[in-house]
Amino acid sequence: MLSISPSVSLSLSRSRSRPLLRHHKLIFFLYFSRQHRASLKPLELLPTTIYTFPLPRFSPKSIKPTPAPTRMFVSTVKRLRVLKSSELSVLSLGSSKQGKLSREALHYKLHSEKVRYDDISRIHDEIMTAFIDSNQRLHSLREEASYVKELLLQIENQLSSCEAKTKELETRVGEVSRDMLESEKSLQTASQEAEEATKLCHQREQKRNAAKATLEMARIKFRQ
Repeated sequence: MLSISPSVSLSLSRSRSRPLLRHHKLIFFLYFSRQHRASLKPLELLPTTIYTFPLPRFSPKSIKPTPAPTRMFVSTVKRLRVLKSSELSVLSLGSSKQGKLSREALHYKLHSEKVRYDDISRIHDEIMTAFIDSNQRLHSLREEASYVKELLLQIENQLSSCEAKTKELETRVGEVSRDMLESEKSLQTASQEAEEATKLCHQREQKRNAAKATLEMARIKFRQ
């Protein structure tokens, strides 16, 4: 939207009583408003347009009093003033509306960021709590695993020692078992020999007793 700056200079007379020249030199400097120029970055300033009406050469004798401005001219000036004030009003309303929209957008963005921050903070607290619990559990399990590893190492050492001792004892048991079998065989042999010796001794005793009895009977008969 084009806006007429307040610095526009019109070489017009605002009073009907002031004489006007027949030829006027009108210079208009048209600029974009500051708000509109801010919204259009590529265009900062509209090239100046100058409308020039050359003044005629005249002698003092040819000067005649200028008639009063007509109703059409006065109406045109009034319409220009109304147009200028309307444009300024529209621009001011537009800037206030734009500022209101900007404030609403900023408030909405602030609210959105606050909600997002609250959600992230809640998730952060939950994750931190879970992380602390998991970390403590991890340290506890590591300590327990270290203790179990040491205990397992001790048990494995004891197991290895026990296995070696068991193998040694197994070998010794075999050796002792063989010795026991041999000893049992020897015992049985000795028992049989002792039994036979006992029988032989008993038989000898019986024979001796019989011989003694026979000798005694012979002595008795000899005495008679």
